[in-house]
Amino acid sequence: MAATPVTAAATASRQSGASGTSGAAPEVDLDDIQGLLMRGYGDHPEAVFLLLRVRDAAAARRWLSQVEVSVARRDPGNRHDAPALQLAFTAQGLQALGVRESVIDEFAPEFRVGMDRPENRSDRLGDVGGSAPRTWSWGHCAGMPHALLMLYARRGELAAFRARVDAAWAEGFELLTALPTIDAIDADGREPFGFKDGLSQPLLDWRRERPVDDRTTQTYSKLSCLGEFVLGYPNEYGALSDRPLLNPGRDPGGLLPRDALFGMADLGRNGSYLVMRQLAQDVRSFQRLSDDVERMVGRTHDGVPLTATPVDAEADFTFDDDPEGLHCPIGAHIRRSNPRNADLPGGPACPFTTFTRTIGLDAEARALDLVASTRFHRVLRRGRKYEGGLHFIALNANIGRQFEFVQGAWLTSSHFNGLSAESDPLLGPRVPRVDGQPVDAFSIPRVDGPAEQLTGLPRFVTVRGGAYFFLPGVRALRFLATEPEPPDDALPRHDVGADSGRAGPIERGVHDGFVSLMRVERRIDPFIRPALDALLREPLTRLVQALIVRRLPAALIGALGEERPLPFEAEAVDEIVATMGDYLASHYRGIPCQRAGNTKTHGVVRAELEVRDDVPEALRHGILAEPSRRFPAWVRFGGPGPDSPPDIDDVGVLSIGVKLMGVPGPKLLDDERWTQDLTGISTPVFTTPDVLENARLQALIRRGTPLYFFSSPKNGRWLNGLMQALWSRTQTSPFETSYWSCTAYRLGERGAMQYAFVPRARRVSRVPGLPGRPSDNYLREAMVRALSAGEVLFDVMVQPQTDPRRMPIESAGVRWPASLSPPVHVATLRLPQQVFDSPAQLAFAHRLSINPWHALPAHRPLGSLNRARWRVYQSLSRMRQRMNGTPHVEPTGDETFEC
Repeated sequence: MAATPVTAAATASRQSGASGTSGAAPEVDLDDIQGLLMRGYGDHPEAVFLLLRVRDAAAARRWLSQVEVSVARRDPGNRHDAPALQLAFTAQGLQALGVRESVIDEFAPEFRVGMDRPENRSDRLGDVGGSAPRTWSWGHCAGMPHALLMLYARRGELAAFRARVDAAWAEGFELLTALPTIDAIDADGREPFGFKDGLSQPLLDWRRERPVDDRTTQTYSKLSCLGEFVLGYPNEYGALSDRPLLNPGRDPGGLLPRDALFGMADLGRNGSYLVMRQLAQDVRSFQRLSDDVERMVGRTHDGVPLTATPVDAEADFTFDDDPEGLHCPIGAHIRRSNPRNADLPGGPACPFTTFTRTIGLDAEARALDLVASTRFHRVLRRGRKYEGGLHFIALNANIGRQFEFVQGAWLTSSHFNGLSAESDPLLGPRVPRVDGQPVDAFSIPRVDGPAEQLTGLPRFVTVRGGAYFFLPGVRALRFLATEPEPPDDALPRHDVGADSGRAGPIERGVHDGFVSLMRVERRIDPFIRPALDALLREPLTRLVQALIVRRLPAALIGALGEERPLPFEAEAVDEIVATMGDYLASHYRGIPCQRAGNTKTHGVVRAELEVRDDVPEALRHGILAEPSRRFPAWVRFGGPGPDSPPDIDDVGVLSIGVKLMGVPGPKLLDDERWTQDLTGISTPVFTTPDVLENARLQALIRRGTPLYFFSSPKNGRWLNGLMQALWSRTQTSPFETSYWSCTAYRLGERGAMQYAFVPRARRVSRVPGLPGRPSDNYLREAMVRALSAGEVLFDVMVQPQTDPRRMPIESAGVRWPASLSPPVHVATLRLPQQVFDSPAQLAFAHRLSINPWHALPAHRPLGSLNRARWRVYQSLSRMRQRMNGTPHVEPTGDETFEC
C-alpha cells in the first residue's frame, strides 16, 4: 500500500512488513495491468467480443504463454493506434485450464458462483421473466463461456486483426459465439436510446493521491481510489479488496508478485473483475414516450444533467439544489445509478441516517460522510453498442459491493430513496412486488400539485446473456499459462512426518483409551478441581511458563510490536486449509456444514460493549479511542471442534466471539464495513504456539489421534499439553470463566496488546446430573437460566506488551505475565436479560462470520496464528456458506427472531 498522505497510520498497520514496521505498497505496474482499466479504446471504433470455450487445455495454455495483451503503459496520455487485445476468464474457464479448485476457491464468491445462479441473485439483479438466465443465448449452463477475448481496432483494421488472432487460439479453444459491435459509445457518444453516454465515469487515482478516509469535505468528486477497480491496492475503505493469494510453492518460477504482508503469491494483483451483460433495448417503445424520456434519464439527449443550476455534461455536480426532484426526478436513471449525495445521508426517512443514529454517529460525523453512498459503489463502464442494444461491460474489484449493489439496491429496487411501485425507468424489470402491487410507474414531481405518475411502463431493456469474468494482470496471465499446479502433496511442506494418514487400530485404541479416562475425569472434576486449582495451578503455571520461555528461539524475538514470520509459514497454512477443508467436505456431506473450529454453538446473545470513561491515554486507540462510547454487539459462546459432542465429553475449553457493530472507519477486510470482531478461549494460552505446530495438530486431528500431539518429550509440546491440562476443566457455564485472546493485536500504530473477558460475578454453578450424565446441552441451559434471571457482565481487560521476550508476539503458548504489564480494565461487556435459545436465533449463529481480521487497523492481528487466520477463516467460512447455500451477511443488530 502506498505511503501517501492517505491515512498514514492505517496504511502502515495494514501493510506492515515482516518486521512489523510500515512498508511501502508496491508501485503501480502499468505494464502488468490490461489496458481496459486505463481506457475504453474509444479511438478504436471497431470491436468484437469473442466468447470461447477450452477444447484442449494444454494448447490453450501454450497460446496464453504467447498472447500479447495490450497494457496500461506508462505513457497513458499517448494514442495507441495498434489493435488491442484484452482477455478475461470465468471461473469455469480457469477450471478448464487446469487451475486447482482450491485456488479457484480464493476468488470472490460472486465470481465463483456466477451471474446466472442462484435464483435469489437473479431476483436481485432483475434477471427475471424474459431476462431470466434460462432464456439467455449465452452465460448459462452449456452456454457458459470459458474466456472473453476482446479485440479493438481502428476503422478498417479489425477483420485482418481478428483473422490473425483466430488462427492463433484455434487449437486450444472453440468459439461459443461472437458478439459484434458498432461504433464505440465514446466514439459517437450516444447509446441506442439516443442519449450521450459514457459520462460521469469515475477517475482512477493512478497516482494514489486520493485521501482514503478523507471525509472532511462535503464536495462530490469522481476521483476514486485505485483499489476500487484494480486488485491489490487500497480501496475507499483504506483496505485491500479480497483477492486470490496462493502458497508461494505453487509459483516456483516467481511469475506472480508477492503480497507484502504474508509473502503469498498474489494472483489477483493488477487484475479486476469484469461484468458483462448483453442488453437488448426496445428503442421503438422507449421513443413513444418522447415527451418524458429526458426526465426518465435525468439528462438531455446531449448529456446535460437536469440540475436546477445549469452545468456541463461532464461536470462534478450533485442534487443539492433539487432535493424534491422538480428538475431531475428522484427516480431518474442518473439519480439511481449514481446518487452522488442524494441517497445519503438524506432526510429522516433515509435508511443510512436512521442506521447511523442507531449506532451513535452524531450529525457532524454523518455530514462528513456525505458522498459515502456513491464512493463505495462505483463501477468503471467500458460498454459497446451493437445492432439492437448494448454490450454492458463494467470493471470493479468487488462484484457484490459495486456492480450487484448498484444493480440490486439502486436500479432494480422499488424502494429507492423513499419511492415505491417503481424501479429504474430504463433498466427496471417491472416485476410486481410480493404484495402484488405493480412496479411499472415513474413519478415526475410538480411544483403546483401532486407528482405526475407514468404507469404501465413496459420493460425497455432485456438481458440476453451475461457472466462474471476475471481480468488478470499480465504476470497472472503468464502464470495461468504454466503447467497445471502441482498437487498439494507435491508442494514444499514442513515436516509432519508420521502425523499424516489414518491411525492404525492399536494406535487409535490407545488414544481412545486416554480419551475415555479424560471423560471419567470430567465427571468428578467439579468435586476435586477447585481445591487443587487454588493450591497448585498458579505455581505450576509459572514453572511451565518459565520452561516454555526458555525454549523460545531467539529468531522469534524482535522489538516491541515486531512480527517475525516463520519459515514455511505459507505452506503450513496451505496444509491447515486443505486438512480442515477435507474434513468439512467428508464429514458434512449431505448435512448442514458446521464450523471447523469452535464448532458447537452454546448460544449467540445480544450485548453491548461500553468503553470506560477513564481509559488511560496510551490505550485510547481504535474502539477505545472515545471514552464512554457504546457499541451494540452479538456474542457467540462456543465449544471446541471439529465435532459437537455432549458438553460433558468435550475437552473443557470454551470460546467467545464478539462482533461489535457500528464501528466506523476503514477495516482490514472489506466484506464487513461496520464491525470489529474480538475472539478468545478459556485458557490463557493457545493449544499450539504457532502456525507450524497447528498444522501438525490438524494433521493428527484428521488422523483421529490429537492427544499424541502432546506426547513427545523432545520438542516441548508436552509443556503446551501441561498448560492445557492446568487450565481446561469441566465448565459449569460459559458465563463463569474468563476468556483470553492468547494472540497479540496491534495497539495503535506500533504497540501490541492482548485482551481478556473476565466475568464480573465470580460464581461457580453446580452441573445438574454429575457425577452421572448431565444434559447434552447443559451449558446452554446454564446460559438460559442466567439470562432469564438478569444481566451478565464481563470486564474487558487490555494488557499492553512491555517485554518482547516474556511477552512474545510469535508464540501463543506464552502467558503474558501480569507482573510485567498489569491488565487494565478498559470496557464492560453487558449481556442484558433476554431469551436467546429459539431455533431461529441459534440458526443465525451459523450465518455469523467471526474473523479477527474484521478489524480496525489499530487492532490488526499479529503473530503467525493470526496471519494464518486471515486465510483459514475466510476460506473455510466461504466453503461452509457455499455448502449450506447461505451467503455471507453483515449483521446490524436489528435482527429479529421468532420464538
